[in-house]
Amino acid sequence: MVCSICGEEYTAEKTCYNRTEANSWEAWMKNQEGTCPDCYKKKMQAEREEKLEAERIQHKKDNAEAALNATNRGLPELSGTPKQIAWANTIREKFLCSFRCKDGADEDVRIRFDMVINHVISNHATASSWIDNQNRFRSIMKEAQIEVANKNN
Repeated sequence: MVCSICGEEYTAEKTCYNRTEANSWEAWMKNQEGTCPDCYKKKMQAEREEKLEAERIQHKKDNAEAALNATNRGLPELSGTPKQIAWANTIREKFLCSFRCKDGADEDVRIRFDMVINHVISNHATASSWIDNQNRFRSIMKEAQIEVANKNN
């Protein structure tokens, strides 16, 4: 077979268990525009790199948006390396977006909910605490609710 990208000849192999299967595969391969193993690897690597670059760009956008939102909301600055802070701001933003008080809740519920959110934010002032606990938000909220309830009683 001839590679459709580089023009080099190559062979393709497949284990077949009978002659009919082998003939069928051979006929199918003759009609395919194939690529040699080297070109296929290069193509797959380029696609992976393209996907990773798109993810990096999206992460940078998310981090910049989260940093702006943190500033606009007056949230305390986090400590850590610049990359940790950017990532932690994004995690904190997702946390705040996922735990919003429901519309129609009475004022007592809203006040208590805000106290719980503020408690969590004030107790997690380092980037590493947000990164390390990113999968524990529900339990962190429950713990904070108990602590806030105990302080108010």
